[in-house]
Amino acid sequence: PILTPGQNVSFMSAAKPKVIGVFKCNPARVKYQTFDDNTINEVMSNIPENKTVLLYRNYRRNYCTHYLEWAIFWIISSPLIVVPMAMGYWMKVKYESIYKRKEKRF
Repeated sequence: PILTPGQNVSFMSAAKPKVIGVFKCNPARVKYQTFDDNTINEVMSNIPENKTVLLYRNYRRNYCTHYLEWAIFWIISSPLIVVPMAMGYWMKVKYESIYKRKEKRF
């Protein structure tokens, strides 16, 4: 492809790994020739890194949103929150009605 001045291009490739673990990623080396000039330019990316390759099930376990687990947590924890609040409300209503009846008698 022909790039105009000031335009950038990037490529990404994904491969299914055969082995999992930590891998050292070497910098990329790119050779290119400009349209106006016949000289070949060479550029290297600047940061070598160590990358961890995970199995899909391990990735899903560590980084996904876990909607099912949150739903189960909500089902288990909601009675622990709702029941005490409801009991407090019922006691408040009960004792307010008793207090109002006593006030009416006097």
